[in-house]
Amino acid sequence: MSTVFFRNKHIKAQDLKISHGNRAMRYGDGCFESIRVIDGCPVFWINHYQRLINTIEYLGIDFDYEQRELCNWISELLTHNKVTNGGLRIQVFRDGGGKYFPETNKGCLLMECSENGVLGYPAPVLENEAHVFDRIQLPEHEFGNYKALNKSIHIAAAVEARQKGMQEAIILNTAENIAEAVSSNLFILKDGILKTPKLADGCLNGIIRGIIIDSTLGNIKEVREESFGMEELLRSDEIWASNAGSGISVISQIGKATFNAKTANMAQVELCAAALNSCLGFRENLT
Repeated sequence: MSTVFFRNKHIKAQDLKISHGNRAMRYGDGCFESIRVIDGCPVFWINHYQRLINTIEYLGIDFDYEQRELCNWISELLTHNKVTNGGLRIQVFRDGGGKYFPETNKGCLLMECSENGVLGYPAPVLENEAHVFDRIQLPEHEFGNYKALNKSIHIAAAVEARQKGMQEAIILNTAENIAEAVSSNLFILKDGILKTPKLADGCLNGIIRGIIIDSTLGNIKEVREESFGMEELLRSDEIWASNAGSGISVISQIGKATFNAKTANMAQVELCAAALNSCLGFRENLT
């Protein structure tokens, strides 16, 4: 029977009781982290933890847990649920009631995990056909850089893509530049140069995005953060979508345009190695 961690203790998932008035449900007042678990360890933990803390501070939520304390609870949660290869979700929402003016800024912690039995990221990489979602545009605002609970635009894009029989959607911002995909950052590869939208374009400050930018995966000559539109995207050799769950996947088709995955597959192998090496950052925080 699965367990979750809620309000400083492990409980059976079936016993989880959250008030109908909780602020996560009423206002999307909180944030979350989705973390890949490989070989019993949350990978790129230090990166995820720092983004979680940055987001909590940005939202003005009080969060009093130390990193070591959090790591021990996560380790116990994974052990209780026998999760070796799967996913971990951490959610923090503002506790108490109130309307737009909250009663308190105290944070409430909820953690859950699940097993999928897959060691590492998919190799070869997943290939998806994408729909260009232009019905609603993503604001060019720093709020989009944080992993807050409200993902209504992304869900609308996913629903529309699925209705058209496609597995991915490309979301534009208010300047009609590329922002991101449904649950991934986007990269385009052309002549050995990899580009990804700037954070100022309103995209998420993704964990794997940061790893790719700071590394030389797949023998990339150069990685640039700059704005680009549909025309440049359609001229690219490869289009990568990166997230914590799948690592790197590719968009193989948009309309009649097709794209390959040669460099992405090489980069995925190196990303898997980096993920395993990152486990030390988590284990060093266990008591």
